[in-house]
Amino acid sequence: MICLRRTLVKVTPIWKISVKSLKIVLDRENATYFGGESITGYCKILLIDTLDVDKIRIKFFGQAKTYLETNKSRTAIECQPLFQQYFRPKDQPSILKPGWHEIPFNFQIPINIPSTFRYTFDSHIKYKIKAIFGLTIKFIEVIILTNPNTSISTLLIPFCDTRKKKIGIIRSRLVTLKCQLPRIGFTVGQFIPVMCMIENNSNKILTLKAKLRQQIFLMALSERKVCNRKVLKMIGPNIKSNSKFEQILNITLPKQLPIVYGTCQLVHINYILDIYLDIPWSINLLCRLPIILTYQQLDIESIKQFKPSSLSLTTHNKLSSFGCFGE
Repeated sequence: MICLRRTLVKVTPIWKISVKSLKIVLDRENATYFGGESITGYCKILLIDTLDVDKIRIKFFGQAKTYLETNKSRTAIECQPLFQQYFRPKDQPSILKPGWHEIPFNFQIPINIPSTFRYTFDSHIKYKIKAIFGLTIKFIEVIILTNPNTSISTLLIPFCDTRKKKIGIIRSRLVTLKCQLPRIGFTVGQFIPVMCMIENNSNKILTLKAKLRQQIFLMALSERKVCNRKVLKMIGPNIKSNSKFEQILNITLPKQLPIVYGTCQLVHINYILDIYLDIPWSINLLCRLPIILTYQQLDIESIKQFKPSSLSLTTHNKLSSFGCFGE
């Protein structure tokens, strides 16, 4: 008689599932961070078994991604890692025992990176903190706003534009619109003063209007897409027929706007201020003024005392290799 003995073999996983709960907590919950600041917080974990500290990784990283549908009946997708930082726990025992633990972390935000931005679900710029504790992984997104990759001297360059148009088929009359900026750089959350000078020699009543828009460039695999988003719109005064008009329009900027200017290979954002005359039964007369936004505190007293100058007779056409005036 043959007797068979069954042997049970206990298989132990390489990494036991030790984490029951994991949460990433920032010291400034739901806050917006700026380039150059520090992000501090801690990972709060509940262990049901011991965990080797060598199996803990905390990572801070950024990524740009673009998704384009081209005219060639195909899609172009490209990702660009922006940076990554790792934090390793210090002053911790080599083995964490079961129970609650708080693992602090500290990251320094780079300066020359693009702001958090989302155009679509597949075209965006995101920043995340990723915590890996054994087999358990947790993410949290961080909103970051940064400054353009340009010098202060560039931000202080003045700009102006002049446009003319004849209205009417028979006995056409000339309408002139001159717009002047004290500089092209402005701090987000403050205001933009635009000196508007209008000569309305027509017999029509015109309306002065302003619109700030984002001109968004998305690049992927040598393909490029340009799109526009309206940020704000302002309706100014009416201009009587056969009259001259001069006024400074103060356009208040929103407090938080994404700035992606010379800091990303896949995404670039121009801000353009359209000042135009709404002409009944005719094409509008438009001045396009390029704006570079920043979170740096620029001198506001100089623009409070802004007055028109001889620059109002000069027309500038281009400030960026991306084509500020391209549609």
